[in-house]
Amino acid sequence: MKLDERFHCFGCGEDGDVIDVTAKLFQLTLREAAEKLIEDFGDGEFIPDAPSPPKPPDPAKRCHDVLLDLEVRLHRQKRETAPQSMDDPITTEYAQNERRTGLLRRDAAEGGDRV
Repeated sequence: MKLDERFHCFGCGEDGDVIDVTAKLFQLTLREAAEKLIEDFGDGEFIPDAPSPPKPPDPAKRCHDVLLDLEVRLHRQKRETAPQSMDDPITTEYAQNERRTGLLRRDAAEGGDRV
C-alpha cells in the first residue's frame, strides 16, 4: 500500500483520500465521513450544504451596464477626435462619434426601448 496525500492499495486497487478511507472503513457516505472526521479531529464545525447556484443576472441591469459602458467609450472617442482649436477641421470620425452619442442620449431619454 502507498500512502501520501492519497492512498493506493496495489492488492485490491482501491485508492482515495482520507474521506474515502473513512467512508469505506465506517460504511458512511462521503458527507457523513467528512462530518465524522471534523467531529473526531476538527473544531466541530458542521460542513455547510453546497451553496445555492448564483441568481441569473438581471437583464435590465445588464443592459444598463452595457449602455453606460458604450456611452463612456463614445465620449472618450469624441474627446480624442475633437478639433484642438476653432481653426481645425471637424473630422469624419468626430462627426460620427457626435452623432452616435446624440442617438444614444435620445434613445435613453425615450425610455431605451430601441436597441
